[in-house]
Amino acid sequence: TGTCGLIARPSAFAIKAGEYALSRPLYLYSAGAPAEPAARGLIRYAASKRAQALITEADFIDRSVGELGVDDQKERMAHALNAPPQAFDMELMRQLLADIKGARRLSITFRFNRGTIDFDARSRREIAHLAELLQSPELAGKNVTLVGFSDAETKLSLMTAFALKRASQVRQAVMAAAGPGARAFAGNLHTRGYGPIAPLVCNDTPDHRQLNRRVEVWVKD
Repeated sequence: TGTCGLIARPSAFAIKAGEYALSRPLYLYSAGAPAEPAARGLIRYAASKRAQALITEADFIDRSVGELGVDDQKERMAHALNAPPQAFDMELMRQLLADIKGARRLSITFRFNRGTIDFDARSRREIAHLAELLQSPELAGKNVTLVGFSDAETKLSLMTAFALKRASQVRQAVMAAAGPGARAFAGNLHTRGYGPIAPLVCNDTPDHRQLNRRVEVWVKD
């Protein structure tokens, strides 16, 4: 529980989305392309879809995309209604609730290096992941919204504009990663910016503010 009353609950979704502090990522490092075929095979397999079931069976959190319905985030939305005036706008909140009504959130979440508009290492990998997913039968024809959020360090209008800029940056990167395949989903990929509305954690430390600067992915049939 944070100083502002927000509660972070342990779940596979929260860990996949990078939102639960008491977790640690497990990395497999490679200096370029290993000469040994077995080493190359291990790296390919560890990142493959086939390996994810075994990762889960071993009580780790796999890399598959998780989903969370809007009804499962009522606590977060209710807390947002009690935010201080400088971090809240009722019209923005109404628009956010309208945008995500009947939608589900994917665990893919984009974040940025501190003090920059550059994607962090994890988000750079997720760009290709989302581009591939948007071309899959699972998301074909569905409306996907990239929702940008920020911390609450400055004016609400500035943070809202910056959040939208980051959402637009994600869209551009995903379109570029998809190449010609982007034509299949370009009309269904939207962007929104909501600044500090609906934070994940309290805006009380630099690390927490960094966690709140993100772009979420929401899908609606």
